[in-house]
Amino acid sequence: MRTVVLAGTKGGCGKTSLAFATGIRAALEARVYFADVDPQHSLIDMCQRRAEDIEGDNPCLLEGVESIIEAKRRLHESGFLRDYLIVDTPGSFVDIIADAVAAADVVIVPVLASPLDILAQEAVSRIITELHKSAVTLMVLNKIDRRSKIIDEAMELIVPMFPNKPVWISHRVSYVRGAVAGLSPAEIDKGAKGEIDALWTGIQKILRNSRNEKTQSRQPKTRQARRPARRRKERTEGHPAKSI
Repeated sequence: MRTVVLAGTKGGCGKTSLAFATGIRAALEARVYFADVDPQHSLIDMCQRRAEDIEGDNPCLLEGVESIIEAKRRLHESGFLRDYLIVDTPGSFVDIIADAVAAADVVIVPVLASPLDILAQEAVSRIITELHKSAVTLMVLNKIDRRSKIIDEAMELIVPMFPNKPVWISHRVSYVRGAVAGLSPAEIDKGAKGEIDALWTGIQKILRNSRNEKTQSRQPKTRQARRPARRRKERTEGHPAKSI
């Protein structure tokens, strides 16, 4: 079960909305769980609003989750794993964030296009680095105005932080309207759909790269056959060459 964790150490950057949209996108092609370890339970509220109008169990909300590591262990032991687990985390409570990041196959870090907001993510960046998750981390420049010049300044700050190319998500009213109705913005806004698809593509690229690296690391190293040493020849005066 591939685990995608939305993490950040600053509130108001859009983690919950992106977690919800990512899970709805994943459910178009796979079986998905949601888990909300943020004490505010905003993702749970969005899932409950969706359940009022839309039938079905995909995505399915896991209730009562306190530890992502423990939840994954129990799902594995009980045989109830799905394809994806999408996790929303709090903007503080470092222990909770670290537990989720440790269990992640992909970490999504949404940031606003503001130098101060980006610098405020220093704590989550440190967690990611200490847990060796930098290679599977994707920064999302969220709620942006594409006409703003501050985007260039923001990109200069976030590009060096992690190796994967950041994704841009525009500021859209559809995120607010969708949240009220329990819908992903991609379900009511074509522009939002294109951006969420781009985010999903970025997630898939990281998962592919991670699988390839694991496959290569498991392959036994083959020794190259050594060529037999050429026999040295020496000529002696008045005699044919003789081998030595």
